[in-house]
Amino acid sequence: MGLNWLGSIYQTGISPQLPLEKGKINILSLFAKKNLPRNLSYGFGGFGVLLVIASIGVLSWGGSDICKYATIGLAMGLGWLILPMVWISRYHFGKKFLTARYWIAGWLIPCWLALAMMGSIGLLSDYNPVLKSFLQQSAIAPILQSHPTYYVQIDAKTKVLLNFYLSIHPQQVASISQIPALSYAWIYTEQSPKLSRPHRIIGTVKEYQLIEFIP
Repeated sequence: MGLNWLGSIYQTGISPQLPLEKGKINILSLFAKKNLPRNLSYGFGGFGVLLVIASIGVLSWGGSDICKYATIGLAMGLGWLILPMVWISRYHFGKKFLTARYWIAGWLIPCWLALAMMGSIGLLSDYNPVLKSFLQQSAIAPILQSHPTYYVQIDAKTKVLLNFYLSIHPQQVASISQIPALSYAWIYTEQSPKLSRPHRIIGTVKEYQLIEFIP
């Protein structure tokens, strides 16, 4: 609704020059409603330039961990440049075909680019980076890719995450005794010393352990 409202103001058109009063900028007119599209175009365009410069600097001299965020900033910064380009093309160079639909697209494209970039580098699916990193360890990943795992009781959030991250979903059992020998199970770390069945600990992540029951 907000973009539609701004688009209707954009479509009416204003002079691209700042209003003058006795040789000085008329501050009240500068912030008038009819000038909002122009001011926002220049403002976000300037913000886009800063994002592009900052992102290039980070990509050139930053570490690998922060570079993935810099690519998001670069995509968004380039996208924000669409707003002043559309505005200037229409009201300085007379490109009347650049209607409000093009200007509104200039608001949406940076957001779409940022979301696409976040998805491409895995940030949208990285709900629990600690658990995800644990499951990808060289000693853990082959086991989980070829063997089913079991659990008696885990919290709902962890269950959802395991179902999301693992190609073979964990299976719930009523008790530890139902888990076959040479099988793998998720247990709370505090449960490990209390288990009567022989087992070995494969790995620990936060309050959970992945164990293997041995004969």
